Amino acid sequence: MILHNNYDVLSLIHVLNYFIFTYLAWNFHPVLSCEYVVVFAVFLCYYSFSCACITHNSLHSRVFHSQTLETIYHQILTLTYGHPAKTMVRIMFTKLLWLSLQD
Repeated sequence: MILHNNYDVLSLIHVLNYFIFTYLAWNFHPVLSCEYVVVFAVFLCYYSFSCACITHNSLHSRVFHSQTLETIYHQILTLTYGHPAKTMVRIMFTKLLWLSLQD
């Protein structure tokens, strides 16, 4: 079994849909009418927010058993989020460590 949970397939499909819509919007926006551009903008706003939620959740629980696949997945999520996903883990643990040393 590659995934920790079988329902993580839905998150992977969701991230794939984000990249498909981004590709379509990027390549076909000059030939689309205004209505379709608005539809793509709405879809991309939704998928951007949901990928940010997926990125946040992946920091709390692993998706893959393999550390290599998990690292690759975080790199892909970095492309959807716009900020390196792994740096948030270091910041969070550093802050928790600092707070625990204050007691």
